[in-house]
Amino acid sequence: MALKYTLKRAEVIDGGDVVATVRGLSLNDMTDLMQINAEAMDLLFEQFRGREPDSISEIEVSGIGVSLLKSAPVIVAQIIATATDAYSEYEEAEGRPTPMDVIMAMPTGTQMACLEKIGELTFNAGFDPKKLIALALSVMKGVGQG
Repeated sequence: MALKYTLKRAEVIDGGDVVATVRGLSLNDMTDLMQINAEAMDLLFEQFRGREPDSISEIEVSGIGVSLLKSAPVIVAQIIATATDAYSEYEEAEGRPTPMDVIMAMPTGTQMACLEKIGELTFNAGFDPKKLIALALSVMKGVGQG
C-alpha cells in the first residue's frame, strides 16, 4: 500500500488580503517547539498536569492560544513561522526583516487567525486537542529528565 497523504494548507485572510498560507503542525514540529521552549511551555501546561484528557474542558483548550499570545509571543511567532515554512525560502540580506520580525509585527488578531487555521489543520483528522495536551505533558516530562 502506497502512502497517499497530501499536505493540506489553508490561506489566512486579513482585510481581504492573503497574509499567510499555513499547514498543520506535525508531531516533529510540536516536539521541537516544546523542546526549544521547555520552560515557557511547562508554565503554560502546568494547569493540566496530573489530569486526564477527558477532564479538560473545551474552554481550557481554546484558552491555550490566548494564553500564548499574552505570555509567550515569541512561541506564537515560532508556531506561525513553522506552519508557514517561513524559513524554507528566506534568504538573509542586510536590512531585510526576518520572518520572525514580520510575524512579531502582525496585529494580534492576525496572529490569532493564523493560530486558528494552524489548529484546524493540525487536528484535521479528528485528533482531540486534549490528547495533545497529554502528549505535551509527556514530552515536557522527558525534556525535564534529559
